Parts: sequence; structure tokens; C-alpha cells
Amino acid sequence: MAVRLISNFRTVVAKVEKSLPTQVMRACHEVRNEWLNVLSGARSGRTYRVPGTRRTYTASAPGEAPAQRLGDLRRSIRVQPRIEPGRVQARVGSDLEYAVYLEYGTRTMQPRPHLRIAYERARPRIEAIFREGPI
Repeated sequence: MAVRLISNFRTVVAKVEKSLPTQVMRACHEVRNEWLNVLSGARSGRTYRVPGTRRTYTASAPGEAPAQRLGDLRRSIRVQPRIEPGRVQARVGSDLEYAVYLEYGTRTMQPRPHLRIAYERARPRIEAIFREGPI
């Protein structure tokens, strides 16, 4: 009795390489969508008058995600893919300088974490995306 082994390694690698960009983008969009959810809703900090109006808004308290006043942070959230031969990367982020200050705080302001919370909430769905294997 002869046993013949046939390697399908190249086929598997090809399937992984083909589906990985899609999986990475799906994972990034999970983080982005959750980030938008984290930035939604009411906050429990101080109430301020919006300059030049009669309206008021309630700011975030330390430890809460930032309150939305103008929506600039929400509008700045982007998913940026970078696909090169043999390498797939994508970035979920904001190019607003103050997004980092809100996330980690400053000497004069306690953190208002938002991205870390979004990632942790999206993490089970991200892991499920990659457990699916090649599409």
C-alpha cells in the first residue's frame, strides 16, 4: 500500500492572501462603527452655554467618552487601508490632534477614553471575523 501526500499549502496561502484585505477592512469598520457608538449619547459632566447662543450642552465627566458639541471628532474618524504585496495594514483613527488629548488626558484634564473603549467593545466581533478563516 502506497501513501501519497499532496500539499495544498500554496492553495491555502493564496486563499488567505485573497481574503485578508477584506477581513482587515471588516475588522476596522467594526472598530469605527463602535467608536461612533461610544461617542453618542448623553454625558454627565458640567453643563455649559454654547457661546453666542441660548443653547446649553453637557460636557463629559472624567472617565466618560467625550461629549459631542460640534461633531468634529465623529466626522474625523477614518479607516485607511494600506495593502502592499505580502502585507495588509489598515488604520482606524482621527487626524485631530486633540483626539489624543481626550483619550489620554493632559496635565490639566482627566482622560475621556473613547477609542480604547470602542476597540474593547468591538474585539469579540473582530476575533470572530478572523476565526472565520479565508472566505
